[in-house]
Amino acid sequence: MNREFAPYEQSLALKELGFNEPCILLYRGLDTQPVCQIGYEFKTEKNSDYNDETNYWLTVPTFSQAFRWFREKYNLDSFVKHLYKSTIKVGYYFGIDEYKGVEFQMDFDAWYKTYEEAELACLIKLIEIVKNK
Repeated sequence: MNREFAPYEQSLALKELGFNEPCILLYRGLDTQPVCQIGYEFKTEKNSDYNDETNYWLTVPTFSQAFRWFREKYNLDSFVKHLYKSTIKVGYYFGIDEYKGVEFQMDFDAWYKTYEEAELACLIKLIEIVKNK
C-alpha cells in the first residue's frame, strides 16, 4: 500500500510549493513509515494544521492527489504510459504538458522498469518544473 503515497522527500517538496490538501497519512519526524490518521472516524490533516517549521509533522499525499494538485494549481497535466519500443525494450515513460506556454515534454530515452518508478520520476519532474518557474 505504501506505493500509493509520495515518499518523504517529495512530500516535503510539495509542502514547500504550497501543497495543503487533506491527507490521511502523516510523516512524523524523519520516520519513513507514515502514521495513519484514521481512527473511529475518517480523519484528514493538512500541512497548515501544524505550525512547525521543523516539519516534524508532514502530510503524505497519494500520487493521485499530487498529480491532481499540479493540474489544478499549475495547469501541468501528466501521465505514465506503458510502451513497447521493441521486442527487446519494454517499459514505462512519462509525459508532462503545460497548457500555458511550456511545450510538451517527453523523454523516450528515459525508460523505467515499473509503473511506480515512472510515476515517482514524473512527480520529481513536476516539482522541478514548478521550483524553476
